[in-house]
Amino acid sequence: MGIEEGGEEMTKREDSVTIALQSELEAVKEELQTCLYTNSLTGLKNRRALLKDIEKSSIPTLFLIDINDYSRYIDVYGNEISNELLLMFAELLEAFNDEKKYELYHIENSIFCMLHPSEFIDTQKYEDDLFEIIETIKANPLYIPTIDEVFFLNINIGIASEVTNLLNRAYDALNIAKKNKKQFVYYRLAHENSDEQRNILHVKREIQKNIEANNFIPVYQAIVNPKGEVIKYESLLRMRQDDKLVPPFHFLDIAAKTHQYETISHKTLLRAVEEFKERTELLSLNFAQADINNKELLREIEALLQKYDMAKRTIFEIVESDAIDDYNMTRAFVERFRAIGVRIAIDDFGSGYANFSHIMELEPEYLKIDGSLIKDIQEDKKSLIMVKAIIQFAHDLGIKTIAEYVANEEIFEILLALNVDEYQGFYFGKPEPLYL
Repeated sequence: MGIEEGGEEMTKREDSVTIALQSELEAVKEELQTCLYTNSLTGLKNRRALLKDIEKSSIPTLFLIDINDYSRYIDVYGNEISNELLLMFAELLEAFNDEKKYELYHIENSIFCMLHPSEFIDTQKYEDDLFEIIETIKANPLYIPTIDEVFFLNINIGIASEVTNLLNRAYDALNIAKKNKKQFVYYRLAHENSDEQRNILHVKREIQKNIEANNFIPVYQAIVNPKGEVIKYESLLRMRQDDKLVPPFHFLDIAAKTHQYETISHKTLLRAVEEFKERTELLSLNFAQADINNKELLREIEALLQKYDMAKRTIFEIVESDAIDDYNMTRAFVERFRAIGVRIAIDDFGSGYANFSHIMELEPEYLKIDGSLIKDIQEDKKSLIMVKAIIQFAHDLGIKTIAEYVANEEIFEILLALNVDEYQGFYFGKPEPLYL
């Protein structure tokens, strides 16, 4: 009887700890989302939030609004007055938007956005709103009493609807408007020209040549402990071209569009395991959702890890957003490889709208803090606050933290003081191949 009662008390205490951690997790989640998705000056949603909202929209239309010659205001009046102008302009847009029901964003310097995430393109509405916002700005000059001056702002607008890379296309339209001294340009589907298609076909042919020549190779970047000692390496993808190593942002998007990514990643991941079979350090491998869905790759990599007895010194890194895109598939993947000794890291943590409860259910051994939070931590108070919060709740849950983008000693010292467990970045070494 006493044992049963003691067991019940233990269970209650464990439940209480779980509830407390969950509450702390939710508070951190709210703080992260507020910081990550809000412009610190105007309080409007920022570029990161815009990209997420575009992703969720069926047929989005985007108005990209730029204050003409804003840099001149900075040159003449300085940052303080220029920022005050931005705040007043943001308020003007918010007042205009009260009845219009767009999503409003401040994405950089003098550029604001209005997003209409509709189920159809309402051309008449967009045309009416376009002229109305132009007239509203003309009719409402901004007065700054501290310098007793009135500002009559001019704007350029780029509009895009239902196109691939919506934000980029809106920027294209905005640039055309500026170049041709027009107040607005509407980027329509008809503007999608053959140049982009020709470029895709050209890059596709180059990628295929490099696949056949085995020019896609793994390179390795050191990960160190607080003493600066190398304890593991992360395998990263590069394309070997003449005497250069080309990073993936030059080719990976097109490789995904042309269904060549699976072949590239498959070959490179297997090669990394082969190259590390005789080494003693831990090896970290990146898995995108496409890799997790690749049954043949999983079968082969599992066989290799067991053949070389490498599972217990291998870590699989899953990008935060990929980890919850298909949670059931990801969980099955994690369970399969954890059963043979592989450890799990969540990569780019803090970069997206993560479902934190799902992430924590995967019970990762490591959280890799997103590099965008690390690279400016010495001067960005918001990043410092977020990194502190991530480290605190990760440690509360028994999870180790890894900081990426550690570029210099100053950043390293800040992170050491925050009790980060492991470190990666150019300060400790660039990605290098084992063999050329």
